[in-house]
Amino acid sequence: MGRLPFQFEGDFAAVSQERYKRRARDPRFDYAHRVEYAAMGWANQIGHAEVPPDELNKILTDRDGKVPSNNALNNHVRKAKGWGFIEFLR
Repeated sequence: MGRLPFQFEGDFAAVSQERYKRRARDPRFDYAHRVEYAAMGWANQIGHAEVPPDELNKILTDRDGKVPSNNALNNHVRKAKGWGFIEFLR
């Protein structure tokens, strides 16, 4: 795949979304980082993450293949938000 031309206003950068999707699934990373990687990997053109319902649980599977509970998932998302990795805009 070749380079795609793009132009930014301000201090922004481009990332490989496929690479961030792989990082989100990599159990070597902390869950809060994996939540951030998922947000970047599934970001649409205006920067909003479009992760399908119940997909984040599957993405954050641990080394043994265990899917985190919804309660654990909420804790991981809360930690990522608290560390400033993600934001929820209303």
